[in-house]
Amino acid sequence: MKNCFSLNEVFLFFVALRVIDINKMLEFKKLNPLYCKWIIALTFILNPISSELYRPWIYKNNVWDFGVANSMTSYLGCITLIFLAIYLDKLQPTLKTIVAVTGGCVLYECIQPFFKLGVFDIGDIVAVLLASLSVIVILPTKIIPIKSKHQTTTNN
Repeated sequence: MKNCFSLNEVFLFFVALRVIDINKMLEFKKLNPLYCKWIIALTFILNPISSELYRPWIYKNNVWDFGVANSMTSYLGCITLIFLAIYLDKLQPTLKTIVAVTGGCVLYECIQPFFKLGVFDIGDIVAVLLASLSVIVILPTKIIPIKSKHQTTTNN
């Protein structure tokens, strides 16, 4: 059986990531502190509600919710941590902050079984990745024009 990617392809992928500065392509506007606090408070309150009320209700009534009850705490917890990090980082969201928090959440999900903090569930990792994607989508972005090398200006 052949590997999916050769070492050269993997190397070129990482070289391309190094050359492309994603932070220059995707810049976020500075957030209002009240907006950040509301999202932190809302997700912080909804997290235990989803764990203590929603999950038992789903199990008791034998409702299939596509695994949402099991992964909702990971989803909301990641959003809480991302916005807390943005708040502590002077309300200036960066892709680096989002990726760092997401990486920490994924690492936590992976080491849970070793420290008897929980069980490993791929659904939780998917929830964390969806949470970071959700944050990227809801954050207000600056529109950065892409300039062509052949772009000419006309003076009228």
